[in-house]
Amino acid sequence: MPAQIRQTAMEETIRYILSFLCRSEELADMVGYTSDKSEWGKYKVIILPSGFFTAGEYLQPSSMPAAPLKKLNGTPILFGSPVIRRDKQTIIEADLIASAYFILCRYEECVNPRRDYLGRFLAEHSILSQYTNRCLVEEYGNILLSELKNCGIETNETAPQLKLIMTHDADKIEQYRNIRGFMGGLSRGQILPALKSAFGRIEYDPLFTFPYMKEQEQKAGIKDMLFVKTGGNRLLQDKPCYDPALRDMQKMMGLYDHIGLHLSMEAGQNMHEAAWEKEKLEKALGRRITDNRNHYLASLHPADMLGLSSIGITDDYTMGYPDRAGFRLGTCRPVRFINPANCKLSDIVMHPLVIMDRSLESKQYMNLDYGQAYGLCKQLHAEACKYGGEFIMLWHNNSVSELDKTYLKKLYENILSEDFLSSKASE
Repeated sequence: MPAQIRQTAMEETIRYILSFLCRSEELADMVGYTSDKSEWGKYKVIILPSGFFTAGEYLQPSSMPAAPLKKLNGTPILFGSPVIRRDKQTIIEADLIASAYFILCRYEECVNPRRDYLGRFLAEHSILSQYTNRCLVEEYGNILLSELKNCGIETNETAPQLKLIMTHDADKIEQYRNIRGFMGGLSRGQILPALKSAFGRIEYDPLFTFPYMKEQEQKAGIKDMLFVKTGGNRLLQDKPCYDPALRDMQKMMGLYDHIGLHLSMEAGQNMHEAAWEKEKLEKALGRRITDNRNHYLASLHPADMLGLSSIGITDDYTMGYPDRAGFRLGTCRPVRFINPANCKLSDIVMHPLVIMDRSLESKQYMNLDYGQAYGLCKQLHAEACKYGGEFIMLWHNNSVSELDKTYLKKLYENILSEDFLSSKASE
């Protein structure tokens, strides 16, 4: 990329990050990101660049933060020094811009080659793995706002209300309405349930828990969303695959106002296939689809977001770690995708996923017992309440089925309880 174009893209991105941290363009105008002392008089607060964006080092292993991370007032910073000088002007030597950029654009995924068996970058691979329970980007914003306030600038310290959103991925919607499942049920002695499901309505199938979940979420008064997979016949991980035009699928989709595409793993690496899956869902619903979540949370590379944008996706809900509940992007506010390859802002908006059911319970992931899982959910909710935004959760229909012998249905019901929903960050 020509240097001038890259510089223009970087300036726009830095401006966006400043506005995001300050929650206001007006406040962002009072913060300078420059080492040029002749420019300092224009600003109330100066952030000193650390050299992170230097062309020769950028996207090289040498650009990664050095461990252990330094801390500024208890907040880990990735670049710069944990120093604030307050003399005639406030000078922050911690490079909060580069630190926020590193987290928001998933920079380390472009440098660190580690992946799991599905090609995913996990929390355990991240240099920030011990901080997933904290909104680090929001903490950087609070540092800036605090320094502006010390300069006599009025800032709004009241966090916007937190919006809870329960989402569901329709991976497998029935147990006994296929030959293999039906015969398996008979062989295990589940004769009556198998017969009722196979020869009756899908509502009799133990995995079709969508009406139950819809009722619970309506009682709790929270928004819900459904993500529907329409393709992926080649990879084992994508099966089963359902035609969205089928009656059972139409019954399920008819329950929800907010429906997005659940992109198969196969299509995640093939945008022609992705466009076909999206078109198939749009035809079945008779309306345009602009939301997406990748199957298995398999957004394998930051640049995958650009492929989604090319097929008309405007909002993505994939951004959570499969192996860890928490704040993958250091925030629970929707944020525009930044392409780390060229520093450019994209139009696609990422909605961070905070909690996935199986991340908590699965032995291959966190392997928490009920008390630990509920405690972590409360902790993450309290953290999110400090900053507002969206508290997005993912619960699969099979997790609340009578066939599931874990604590996930109990946890789901208690998360939707008044006691949980009314809890505040101070509790």
